[in-house]
Amino acid sequence: MAQYTRCVKLACAFHLIFFFDIGSIFADSTPMPFHKEVATSGDFFIWAYPLLAEMLLITVVVEYLVIYLMLGRPARAGIRLFGFVTLMNFITNPAAQLSILFIADPVLLGSDVLAYLVLCLIELVVIIIEFGLMIWMFGLMHRRGALLQPISASRTALISLVANIASFAIGRLGFIMLVMIFGIYPL
Repeated sequence: MAQYTRCVKLACAFHLIFFFDIGSIFADSTPMPFHKEVATSGDFFIWAYPLLAEMLLITVVVEYLVIYLMLGRPARAGIRLFGFVTLMNFITNPAAQLSILFIADPVLLGSDVLAYLVLCLIELVVIIIEFGLMIWMFGLMHRRGALLQPISASRTALISLVANIASFAIGRLGFIMLVMIFGIYPL
């Protein structure tokens, strides 16, 4: 039990560092593409990094729980699996979130439908990249004895798809809730 207290302390410190710096922005109601707004206001990372860190934390927790449960709750793989899922999401999540903000902007693209199509394309790319990382991760964990049986590619594809759908749905609802609570962006 003592080995997990360090992880809990790190998670709490991560939460406190990145959570308490969100301020309200977008004070005027002038619609402007997001990339132009970032270029004109120099404080994008002042308000964005706590929000992006919250989204990363939500994604890591949700995807870990889905992967852990879909693998059948392996006893030996608990903390290693969490480390691998965290590493995997440190690779994919920031790029996906920034792509969603800068590329899938409805004002920039000119239509909401096109923005949703680009959003789906970004998520598809994330699913493919995470599938490849999971193949590597499950193979390594099986060779080291953390997983007793090898995981097939079709099962890995299903795990990647379900984990990303769950994290996207919960992350999207979480983003909407954070926006409503802190008044960052008028809905």
